[in-house]
Amino acid sequence: KKLGQAPVVFDKNMVNASNDNLETHLKYVGFYNSTITNSIKTKNKKATVKYNVTLGKQYIIDDIKFVILDPILDSIYMADTLNCMVKKGMPLSEQILDAESERAATLFRENGYYDFSKNYFFFTADTLTNKGKASLEIRVNNYTRNELESNARPHRQSYIGNVTIYPVSDVYKYRAGLSKKIEPKLDTLKYANLTILYDNKLKIRPSVLKRMNRVVPGSLYKESVITNTYQRFSNLRLYSSVNVSMNQVTPDTVDCNIRLVPTKTQGYKLNLEASTNSTGLIGISPAISYYNKNIFRGGEW
Repeated sequence: KKLGQAPVVFDKNMVNASNDNLETHLKYVGFYNSTITNSIKTKNKKATVKYNVTLGKQYIIDDIKFVILDPILDSIYMADTLNCMVKKGMPLSEQILDAESERAATLFRENGYYDFSKNYFFFTADTLTNKGKASLEIRVNNYTRNELESNARPHRQSYIGNVTIYPVSDVYKYRAGLSKKIEPKLDTLKYANLTILYDNKLKIRPSVLKRMNRVVPGSLYKESVITNTYQRFSNLRLYSSVNVSMNQVTPDTVDCNIRLVPTKTQGYKLNLEASTNSTGLIGISPAISYYNKNIFRGGEW
């Protein structure tokens, strides 16, 4: 009772649920109408379950038709069909269609479509016309799978509006303010094309914040630029938390807000090493080291 794991008590309902899970997964990877049966044997208060799987039919993609009504989206997608994950001769599967919609959604977000998701993709497969083959239609609609056609709205490219950086100075005061939902009193500094909001004292030079940032007001939204900015601030090792959030203020403008929560900037370490050699001599080596992550307010270590 105190060591190891308790034994799993046999439950026939779980066996039937596993049957359903296996069937769903096989359909997802492209085996349609698979059949799964199980047999159960019990002996000495132990149960053995055996699943017998008969794989269903696969359909080979024979033809692919692309239907993208938005001309800009169409030109972006068709220029990148070399990287399309769905190709003729491949078995039809939900897995590959899902992967392609994820890839293409990332491609569109990299070209300014801030709120584009894979749910704008619709797939239709005809498996009746040609035996064992599938004619596939890939369609990009202006409404998602969770919406009605009446919810349709045009896709629009977004540009970066304001870029605001908030380097928190007192992490304890900041967290207390969050828990009590108290808005901090902030000073505003305009530097180049950035707005810097700070409390008490700005502990890092504005030029460093500008150099780390890659999000430029007026530029076309690119998801990789947001990710790169996040990584650059994280690599400074000055901040325990880096949050880069986007806020859509107009149909074609998104603001960028970067919140930086500091980590401990300085401290010391104590080390004590002991060693001995073949002649029996023993040595003890004490060492103390001091570190500062921002000694000249430029992120220097």
